[in-house]
Amino acid sequence: MAHALPDEPTSIYRLTFWADALERIIAAASIAALAYMPADAVNNGTFSLRALAVAAATGAGLELARSLAALYRGNPGTASMTRATRAGAAPSGLARFVRGREQ
Repeated sequence: MAHALPDEPTSIYRLTFWADALERIIAAASIAALAYMPADAVNNGTFSLRALAVAAATGAGLELARSLAALYRGNPGTASMTRATRAGAAPSGLARFVRGREQ
């Protein structure tokens, strides 16, 4: 099923961009924090909330930078690095590897 791309202009002042970016930032912060926890427990047997916060903030900061870098690259109005043309479609660079495999 094909769908149209949003008609929104590309801008960091759009709610759709920040909703998409915030979702990605929270996910990156959570993953960074979860990755830190087992490493800290194994290394010194203690748990530092400060180090956990630093890991989460680092993940969130990197994702914010990636989202801002994707502003003019992906779908307008989103924080996506890829430009989708239809639902479930592979990015154009990957499309040549999956042609003929759709059912």
